[in-house]
Amino acid sequence: MAKILIIEDDTKTANAIRSGLRGEGYDAAVARTGEDGFFQLSAEPFDLVVLDWMLPGRESPPETPWKTAWLVWTAERMTI
Repeated sequence: MAKILIIEDDTKTANAIRSGLRGEGYDAAVARTGEDGFFQLSAEPFDLVVLDWMLPGRESPPETPWKTAWLVWTAERMTI
């Protein structure tokens, strides 16, 4: 079963995404902040990350290096 990390600060949005993914049989976890998401990614492997591009607490443009690094790091570990 694929493990998916949802990094989303809005509780309703995060819960809706997690519920939908779990309903389809995926193992979905939620991180409410970018820092928490980074910690979870460092602690265990995920197959995919669903990332809110406008998380508070970090620069918001999608081309920021930390977001690019997360996407590359995750994509390297995906099996399609």
